[in-house]
Amino acid sequence: MDRIREIIIKIPKSIKIALVMILLLIDLIGMNLASQLEKIEIYDVAAAYNTLVTFFPTVSVVAKEYRYIFIILTLLAIVLLFYRPKLILVKHRSFVPDIALVNEDVLKKYYVKKMDINLCETMKEPNSYVNAINFQDQIAAEIMKKRNSSKLCYYGIAHTPLIFRLGFQMGDQNNIMLLHKIRSNDSLFDEWNHDNTYSTIRVVEKNESVQSAELVVAISTSLEIKDSDLTSLNPGNRHVITFESSILSFDSITSYFQAENFRNTIMLGIRNCVKKYGIKKIHIAISSSVAFTFFLGQAFSAQHDPVLVVYHYERCAYPWGICINEKAENALVTNINQPNKG
Repeated sequence: MDRIREIIIKIPKSIKIALVMILLLIDLIGMNLASQLEKIEIYDVAAAYNTLVTFFPTVSVVAKEYRYIFIILTLLAIVLLFYRPKLILVKHRSFVPDIALVNEDVLKKYYVKKMDINLCETMKEPNSYVNAINFQDQIAAEIMKKRNSSKLCYYGIAHTPLIFRLGFQMGDQNNIMLLHKIRSNDSLFDEWNHDNTYSTIRVVEKNESVQSAELVVAISTSLEIKDSDLTSLNPGNRHVITFESSILSFDSITSYFQAENFRNTIMLGIRNCVKKYGIKKIHIAISSSVAFTFFLGQAFSAQHDPVLVVYHYERCAYPWGICINEKAENALVTNINQPNKG
C-alpha cells in the first residue's frame, strides 16, 4: 500500500490533469455531444477533440459502447487528481521555540497533520527534565496511535538524548521522512536527498582487555569527540568504540544512502562488541545532526540490544543522559561524573 501511495505521489500533476481531460472528452463523446465539442474553442477543447479523433478514429464507437465504464474511470481520475496521502509532521524543540520553516515543496503533495513537541520551557531547569521526558513520551504515544499507515516527517532542534529516544520509540520503519537544515546559510528544513555519494567512517576499538560488561560509544560526524570529553563516562574502566566521519561537518550527512551506510557501520561495530564482551549496558555520546541522531535511534531494539544511555554534551563533559529503555520517571541519568566501574 505504501508503494502504491509513493507511485501516485510521483505522478506529475500535469499528467493527472491530462488524463481527466481525455476521459471527460470520451464521456462527452459517449453522450453524443461530439458535434458540440468541435465548436468549443476555450481551453483548446476543440483541438483536443480533433487530436483524439485523429489518433483514435474508433473513439466514438468505443465511448458509446463502454460509456458507464469511462464515467467510472473519469471519477477515479478526478479522485486521483485531488488525492493527498496523510503526512504527520513532527516538530521537535527543546532549546529555542523559533526554528526555521520547512520547505513547502516537501509538503505540497500531502495532507499534513502537525504535531509539536515543544519542550523549551520544561528543559530550562534540570529539576523538570523528567517532566520533559514524560511529556515527550505522551506525544510519541499519541503519534503512534494516530499514525496507522501515514508517513511520518521529522525535524527540529532538540537535546541529543531526547532526539535519540524519540527515534527509538518511532522504530525503524521505512515511511519516515527526515529533514535537515543546512547550517551554512539561512535555508529551510529540507528532506535528505537520495544521492549515492558518501564519506567514510573510521572505527577504533579501545580497552579490549578491560573486564567490563559496559561499553562507551562515541559517534562523531559533526564535531570531534575528544578522549578528554569522555572522562565523565569513566571510559578507563569500560570497553570503548569510536566512530568518526572522514568529513566532520554539521552538514556531513545529507542523503539517505550516506546515513544508511554510517548507521550500518555503527550498528555492526556496536553489536560485535556486545557479542564479544557480553555487554549489558551501552553509554552513547553523539556529535551529529538532529536527523541522523533520530535515524540512529530508530535502529536500536529494546528486545535485541542492551540497556542504552544517551548523553547530553555540555562544557566538555556529559553531565546527564537518558536511559532509553526506562519509563520517563526512571529515565533521567545524572551524577555520571563519579567513577563507576563496570
